[in-house]
Amino acid sequence: MVDNNRTAPIPTDELRRMLFDPTVPDETLAKYMVLDPGASRPFAPVVRVNPALIQPPAAGSGLNGALQGALALGGLNDISRSRRRQEYRSKIAGGWTGLKIVSEGDSWFQYPFLLKDVIDHLSKNHAILSLGAAGDTLDDVFTQNELVTAVLAERPDAVLLSGGGNDLLGGGNLATIVRPFTPGLDALGHITSAFDIILAEVTRLVRNIANGVAAAAPGTPILTHTYDHAIPDDGRWLGRPLQARGIVDTGLQREIIEILIDRWAQALFNLAREPGLSGKLHIVDCRGLIPDNGWEDELHPDSKSFAKAAQQFEAMIQRVTRDSQPVGALGAMGTLRRPEPEETALANTILDLADHFDETILLSEIGRRASLERTGPTVAMMAMRRDISSVPDSSLSGGYPTLRRLGARILARAHRELHGLLCGDDDADKSDREALRDAFNIGQGALAAAIAGLLASGPLGLTAFVAAPVAAIIVRRFLAPSWEETCTLWGEKLNEGGTAHASVRIAQHGIQAVRKNPDRFCVSFKRDAAPDDTQALEGSKAALLDSAKWPLNSVIRIRFLGGSTHLREQVEQFACQWVADEMAALTFEFVEEGDAEVRVAFQQGAGSWSLLGTDCLNEPDQTKPTMNFGWLTDQSGTEEIREVVLHEFGHALGLIHEHQNPDGGIEWNEDAVKTDLSGAPNFWDDDTIRRNVLNHYDPGTLTMTKIDPYSIMMYPIPNKWTVGNFETGFNTDFSPADRELIRRAYPSL
Repeated sequence: MVDNNRTAPIPTDELRRMLFDPTVPDETLAKYMVLDPGASRPFAPVVRVNPALIQPPAAGSGLNGALQGALALGGLNDISRSRRRQEYRSKIAGGWTGLKIVSEGDSWFQYPFLLKDVIDHLSKNHAILSLGAAGDTLDDVFTQNELVTAVLAERPDAVLLSGGGNDLLGGGNLATIVRPFTPGLDALGHITSAFDIILAEVTRLVRNIANGVAAAAPGTPILTHTYDHAIPDDGRWLGRPLQARGIVDTGLQREIIEILIDRWAQALFNLAREPGLSGKLHIVDCRGLIPDNGWEDELHPDSKSFAKAAQQFEAMIQRVTRDSQPVGALGAMGTLRRPEPEETALANTILDLADHFDETILLSEIGRRASLERTGPTVAMMAMRRDISSVPDSSLSGGYPTLRRLGARILARAHRELHGLLCGDDDADKSDREALRDAFNIGQGALAAAIAGLLASGPLGLTAFVAAPVAAIIVRRFLAPSWEETCTLWGEKLNEGGTAHASVRIAQHGIQAVRKNPDRFCVSFKRDAAPDDTQALEGSKAALLDSAKWPLNSVIRIRFLGGSTHLREQVEQFACQWVADEMAALTFEFVEEGDAEVRVAFQQGAGSWSLLGTDCLNEPDQTKPTMNFGWLTDQSGTEEIREVVLHEFGHALGLIHEHQNPDGGIEWNEDAVKTDLSGAPNFWDDDTIRRNVLNHYDPGTLTMTKIDPYSIMMYPIPNKWTVGNFETGFNTDFSPADRELIRRAYPSL
């Protein structure tokens, strides 16, 4: 990397000035930075300021705080990404006529400052909007879904994707997919069947990402790449994990890694031949490019070798862009009309966006995009000086309250304006009104296209970049099956109080009456010594019940009692999100036979339920389930499976139902609750209703945060069940409070 031995120290303020001056080359800034090995992860290098190259402030200058800020700049990775965005915007604003590219991926595409990665080299000849972030997994890329919206907004000539390394080898996977050293076994024999499972999942993620881009941009080529054969060298990512498995022979280590890389490459080439992606997905083969002395570390080429990989990309880019036709952006849709085939693809993308994001994340995303577009790149960079999190690059966590509030205000205005257009009687809006009403009769796809077109080119004046997540929320939360029902429900909500505050509240929580309560309420319960109470499905316990917590660093074995391969794979995928990086410091071990603490059944008609935490240990019969998914079938959608699995495995870790959190103060309309739950399909008696819904826990028995309406552990609660307008919708992902609680309950030691 950079040789700092001859670099003279500079004042803190000078470094800050250079960081936010786009004319200062990255190579100059790199002299003052070093890799932070403690904070770095596989394919996730973290850069910090080198304290030896920052001049201490003069005594009495008052700059001690500034110095400490510089030394603690954990946001250097973010600054590196933002500098790239500014470079792209400057090129476009300057009348760029060359190829325009959107890239997304891991540290082969975004290695901050210290190396010139693939995108650094390609940017010499192209305008590249870089969404990549060191450390991003393919699961991150798919979940954030920023790639599709950027493609819609930017209309690129090509899309570049880098990923798979973190997904395949990160999170301790290497220890799972390689057997302990066994004399007589060759390299292939040391690779377990677990690699096939992981490889299939990572391939599925690439397929989903590529299909999403292809739907939004049918004529735009998508390029992804293989990795070269990395060399274990006693490093923390490859060499030492293999040594921990007893594999110390460097030749055998290298053969194992080579097989893993080749298997990944073959999976990519097979994927590119699939009917839906043939001719759209192109594989850049980077194997055999990097000499043994061309590696910066076990996972990354040095800058010179990254240039060789960039040359491979360049050759492919030139070949596949000759006849490509970039996607039309939302703003090009013009006036409202029935969608053409290409608009149907766009509508499907918006619906997919609505399906895969929860509302908290979408509101933050609206605010983030609006902030970036309002400030412009120069002002956005200046804003990062004051608070690097004020203009984030991703709203994945659903955090950033300021942005969420801005998103809610934009959404409130959008749905009020659309209500007036759809349900009003102004003659000037007649043609647009008729088009929207027709769209209800055609279907949700046509409706998404119509709303997107109106938001992007109609009276609201939103850009395509902001319009996409706004349209996704409106389609998801504010529209009933017919325009008549929508107008009635929408009007009732908008007229409640008539204040701006009420409008924002509706934007944040949606029109709950539009989406019918599914009457599917899970039960969590404690297993006492009585032999039959697993059949009762009573005694719901809901924060985190301390008596049900697992010991720290526990390994929890999980075994399926039935269920198709598809359902098992989906359950395992989503369940493991509870124990992913930065979540619970526990281990889920899925076993095919033998004893297991958690036993998962799919008994239809028995509802969805789970024993609470360690109470499953009180059920010694290994043939009986401790958790059941009675609502899930092979026809269940991904979003429904995700919601139910995350919820029930939350119970398995000891989490109670959020509405029974004592730090909440929900005031129930008990008569309404009992009327609904005593009838079909639940037929609960008063005692069951009270224990599952109405009762709160003793705060002395819980580890808890304040009640969180966005928690994955929250029931969907209709407004009529409460006094005071409390209601919650269908939460399908962790909230920031869920993440905080589970980290606090099961900290890493």
